[in-house]
Amino acid sequence: MSIFAGVITNGKHRVPAGKAESMLSHIAAPRHKILENYNDESANIAVRTRKAGTDFYSGHGLLVVSDCRFNGAEQLCRELELQESEFNNAHLLALAYRKWGEELVSKLSGEFAFAIWNKKENALFCGRDKFGRVPIAYLITSTGIEFASDFQSVAADQSSPLPVNEEWIIEYSMGVVVDKASTPFVGLMRLPPGCVLKWHRSKLEINQYWSFQEIERSTEDASIAGVLSAVEDSIEDRILGPDLVTLLSGGLDSSSISILARDEYQLQFGEPIHAVSLDTGKHSENSDKPFIDLVIDQGGFIPHVEPIKEYCAVSEIQRLVSIEGAPVISSGGGVFDQALNRIQRLGFFRVLDGHGGDEVISSFGVMRLFELARARKWISLLVELVRVSKNSDLPVLKNFAGLYSTRGSGIGAAVFRRVYSLLNTPIKATNETSMLRRDLETHPAFARSVATVKDTNPSLYKTERDYQESVLNAPLQSQAHETLYRQYRSHGLRPEFPFWDERVVEQCLKTPSQEKLKKGVPRSLIRSVMGSRLPQPVSTRITKFDFSGYLVRSLQANVAELQLIAQNRTHSVFDFIDNDAFAMAIENLQSDQHQKNIDAAKRLWPALNIFCWLNLITSYSANQNNLEPPC
Repeated sequence: MSIFAGVITNGKHRVPAGKAESMLSHIAAPRHKILENYNDESANIAVRTRKAGTDFYSGHGLLVVSDCRFNGAEQLCRELELQESEFNNAHLLALAYRKWGEELVSKLSGEFAFAIWNKKENALFCGRDKFGRVPIAYLITSTGIEFASDFQSVAADQSSPLPVNEEWIIEYSMGVVVDKASTPFVGLMRLPPGCVLKWHRSKLEINQYWSFQEIERSTEDASIAGVLSAVEDSIEDRILGPDLVTLLSGGLDSSSISILARDEYQLQFGEPIHAVSLDTGKHSENSDKPFIDLVIDQGGFIPHVEPIKEYCAVSEIQRLVSIEGAPVISSGGGVFDQALNRIQRLGFFRVLDGHGGDEVISSFGVMRLFELARARKWISLLVELVRVSKNSDLPVLKNFAGLYSTRGSGIGAAVFRRVYSLLNTPIKATNETSMLRRDLETHPAFARSVATVKDTNPSLYKTERDYQESVLNAPLQSQAHETLYRQYRSHGLRPEFPFWDERVVEQCLKTPSQEKLKKGVPRSLIRSVMGSRLPQPVSTRITKFDFSGYLVRSLQANVAELQLIAQNRTHSVFDFIDNDAFAMAIENLQSDQHQKNIDAAKRLWPALNIFCWLNLITSYSANQNNLEPPC
């Protein structure tokens, strides 16, 4: 794990001395203390690493910086005749570039972002992994190109502030991500997942080298054994040493990862694996702790339980925004951070995380219902809806009426169409769900946000695979990866997401819908894959602990500060947020109705993130001379 940055000019200008090193100073990475760099008249490229000689290479006219973890690195080394004793991620990339040129990305599997500077040709080539698990960003300037592991390091190191991307802020306030490439700053771009960047003589090209369509569409469905084997292989590749801990929440995904990792860890090291969990304490409704205890009681774990502490919401948002360099979508960061603090104190480096389980393997299987409707199997559909309703709050009549009205025929379909129209109250994307200023509802970005939400409707897709591809390919996924990656890195940790592995994704895309929703039980695939390895109460669990109460209490303790923000009507946050709606949310936060409290907290979260971020970017110019990595 490393962080890198670079500045390359078009040959007509000199690079300011120490520019790349200065850019790195804006990335929170406390364990990345070893600096390696390259300087000449037209290029300044630098990398900070935990261990020298891992992600920096200079030779044969190439300069390479990277942040990588490759699957099958041993095979690549053999193909490139690279001795194990000489292994270095950046060196491997340099050899691959010399042998295969820009086609090297088709040979790579794993998580990676890299930049290759071809000094002879004055050309830059960058690549990012298929799912966008490792971030990389760039900015085209009047004199050349700047690139870095994080867009914040580019934005924070400009001589004059970059313009705010109003479209990005509008979309964020709606809770959606529309574009994989954009950032909160105009002109500053992410390299999208599965893409490469070429910059040569001031000409920029962005090309996609991989998409989900590359995964073969075979007529043969994946087997449960095939999915299990893929997950086991993914975990095995990520157990590289004893500096590993697993996050155990007691849910299906984290319990599955922890149990499989325990078994593999014992095979490799003959020792129990460390597991870190959060304890909800007195707020015990739907508590995770009984389920965590059941997994731990199986043996093979060294448990570490961190009691969740109440926190100050505004200061926590300020801290998270300073790490991310942008407003944060997920409101659980204040709680999740406490688990990362514990792992940091324990001295571990790599963390197995069940992120992606919902999207990759534990999907609800909703397409099963639509497939039954398309096949006009009405009795089977009704039976399945009744079963599902016992495990969720899914309204049977409303959903049957909606499905029958679109796929049925004759008088019956007309009747159900009428029933559905009476039962269905569509949610409008207005200030009822967002605190955007009403005049911004005419902005094109608002319309795109609404369209993006509509595109998540499973009724638009023909098959389970089509729908799951749309979920996995959504721009929100790569942004979530980046958000988690930065949060982990700010604690000196590297996240490992075994579910987000090419082999696992391929197997799950080939799994039919009836394996994902079975006898009314959602997320059936992971239950079948794990079988008796999961404790029965964990396997049959359909609830999750709701952490929103912590956010509510933290905001209620900050009401006075929130009211001061509302009174400052000239603050730039109210260029986007409706001041009256903000004030009403503060009032509802103090209501004696619990649901009103939760709704108010969820609406205040994005507004406060925008507020803290706007404050942050005004301070960038004051940090220009801070060359030490923030700790």
